[in-house]
Amino acid sequence: MQNGRFGPIETNDKPKKSYRVDYNRLITVIMIAVIIILGIVIWKDAKKEPEEIPGLPQTALTAAGAPDVLNQTDENVFSPEELRPVAEEEGLLPVFRRANTSEKKVAIVVDTFDNAGHIDTLLGLAGTFGAKITFVPTGVELRQHQGAWVNVAFAGHEIENHTMDNTRLSTLADEDKAENILEQTEILKSIVGSDYSPHFLSTNDLEDDADAFLHSWLAGNGYLGILRWDERVPSSFDKVVPGAILSYPLTDAGMKALSNAIPILSENGYQMVTMNELFDYPDNMRSSPETAG
Repeated sequence: MQNGRFGPIETNDKPKKSYRVDYNRLITVIMIAVIIILGIVIWKDAKKEPEEIPGLPQTALTAAGAPDVLNQTDENVFSPEELRPVAEEEGLLPVFRRANTSEKKVAIVVDTFDNAGHIDTLLGLAGTFGAKITFVPTGVELRQHQGAWVNVAFAGHEIENHTMDNTRLSTLADEDKAENILEQTEILKSIVGSDYSPHFLSTNDLEDDADAFLHSWLAGNGYLGILRWDERVPSSFDKVVPGAILSYPLTDAGMKALSNAIPILSENGYQMVTMNELFDYPDNMRSSPETAG
């Protein structure tokens, strides 16, 4: 033993070693072990025979109210009776605002015609997007733009009745109401053909919806109901729903709105159809007061 400056020195003692853990290597080893274990578990699970899941017999499914897939019809297909509105009271015709359907179809109805140029422009726009339009002119407007109405009919669009001069029918005597409507029809027939029978009357007077005489006269002359609308010049198409009737005036502002609406509806998968097509009625030219509806 030797004495050092600060005390004796043990010559036989070995110096102590310090150990440092290599965490990176440790993590790698653990991950490899986990992968090996998972592989073994997956391999054993794959070797198992799959368990058969018992199913209910068809009779039990039917009793439980489950759909019969083999005999199930398309939920978007509606019968004509389901599509159409029902009259509010006996003796009245239905008022048409919307079809009861989930199919992406709408009817565009236009009225108030400033000039024939707007009609021609709309026909071109409709042709581009495969749209069919329902036009509701007055007798006065029919006389003013006769050539344009021939083009409308020739292109397969629908023309209905907006009275002769848009006079409020509720202010007229019963016989004058009938004459006002009939005069428009006679002009329409002289332009598009004598076999043409209007199906819908459009007016601006809500009192017409419950006028017993008016509805009786309309029913006797082959009409199917009063044409109203679900949305008037819709500014937001978030409100447009399948089956809706969309109404526009064919003025400068209305034509601008239609130029925006028709492409948007088309881009969103909507078919633009006539009133007859939306509610599954026959074409005006092929129908008559005895067979319509």
